[in-house]
Amino acid sequence: MRFNLPVHVPFEEILIFTQNLSTMIKAGVSLGEALPALTQNTEHRTLKRILTEVVARVEKGDTLAESLAPYPKIFPAL
Repeated sequence: MRFNLPVHVPFEEILIFTQNLSTMIKAGVSLGEALPALTQNTEHRTLKRILTEVVARVEKGDTLAESLAPYPKIFPAL
């Protein structure tokens, strides 16, 4: 049996991730390279797990928005 436990990632962790992703994209690093690198360097276990799933979906061909959509409490729609 699998329980859906509340997922919490501190705002500061999300802020650091999004700032670093923005910096990498602006520097010309592809999304396919930036996401795995940021995932590998993330220390927060819950965020790392979520980003690992996001990377897998992006690699499968989903857009970043589609890949983040299952986590509205972490990555709310704009």
